Amino acid sequence: TLFQEGASVLFGGVLAGNIVVLSENQITCISPPHYPALVDVTVRNPDDTESTLVHAFTFEDQGVVVSLPGISGDYGTFVDVGLSAANVTGLRAADIEIQFDPTVLRVQAVNTGTLTAGWSLVANTSTPGRLILSLASATSVTGSGTLAQINFEVLGNPSMSTPLTIQSAALNDGAIAFVTQ
Repeated sequence: TLFQEGASVLFGGVLAGNIVVLSENQITCISPPHYPALVDVTVRNPDDTESTLVHAFTFEDQGVVVSLPGISGDYGTFVDVGLSAANVTGLRAADIEIQFDPTVLRVQAVNTGTLTAGWSLVANTSTPGRLILSLASATSVTGSGTLAQINFEVLGNPSMSTPLTIQSAALNDGAIAFVTQ
């Protein structure tokens, strides 16, 4: 209540657009672009009085896809596999577990990808057949590209194969919804 003409509306500290004060207790506006998160909404009057409703708005991300390509390789060779993400907005962290048959593949190296260049990366390869990745950055990225580049050694003979399965994943601690392919 007590909204004044010329009031500002902020979603998670980001200014909304097309703000119209309809009355002293009603405002319309367009939420600003924002990475997926639960945020506070603040109305600030021109006289610097303000009111904040804590955790009042949820930004969601639609259409994010995390995927691993189908690959093949001959016994004794090394193959590079890109773990990709498409259509992300405001990505700051990713925790992903990939499973595979350890008699067919062994992880040799893991590096950041095109989307996560300069990020910190921790790769846990201590359990055969399981790779756990944790990536993080102080700044967010938006777009599509590889999260990580994984180098596998092919151990299996020509008749063997294994799916690369994204067993679990969390983007921004679960704030970004996604599908796997």
